[in-house]
Amino acid sequence: MKFSRILPLLSATALLALATTSARAADLEVSTFDWSGFYGGLVAGYGWGNSQHCDDDGCSYDGPKLDSDGLLGGLELGYNHQFQNKLVLGAEADYVLANMDGSSDSTPAYGCNTGCKTNIDGMGTARLRAGVALGRHLPYLTAGIAASDVYGQLRFGDDKTFWNFVAGGGVEYAATDRISVKVEYLHVFDNGKDFVFAPTNCTAPGCGLKNYSADLLRLGVNLHF
Repeated sequence: MKFSRILPLLSATALLALATTSARAADLEVSTFDWSGFYGGLVAGYGWGNSQHCDDDGCSYDGPKLDSDGLLGGLELGYNHQFQNKLVLGAEADYVLANMDGSSDSTPAYGCNTGCKTNIDGMGTARLRAGVALGRHLPYLTAGIAASDVYGQLRFGDDKTFWNFVAGGGVEYAATDRISVKVEYLHVFDNGKDFVFAPTNCTAPGCGLKNYSADLLRLGVNLHF
């Protein structure tokens, strides 16, 4: 066989061997990082809330709609278990303090002489997570329960804890063998319930709040134990 014919064959073989070696090395690198174990850290971000003020015990009389937005930050703790097929299942809990405040313009006909208010002062969630380990990257979906500390005011004010379903997703990246960073989005769904701030003190048009929901965009930094 002439050298001119052997050279392309050798080159192709060398390239194939190099590609195979690189692929195996990449697979080895991917398989060496394990997401299993406990972790905890800091989480912070921005939130947008929605609500509507209403009248009567059943909130049958609709008032102003409010947008509440602001910064939030707090702590989180979780646990992951990674299976051999790269599936990662886990549970995560967090609590954040929030400054998500909202108010409407003065509406004397409804009783908002100084504006209606809906302030979200804090929020905790307890969620399950499911993702696929792609080396040091972990895209995931999450869902669970959220408890929101909400302050509503229409002439009178009161605090209420709203329990809602929450779901979302994100991507986590292991920057080192013990530290990971993540970005995630969560939606707090309207649970269809309402509350009256101070029924014994509120005269018409009343002091109620309904249609509460929220959207959260958060960054996190975790230490893995």
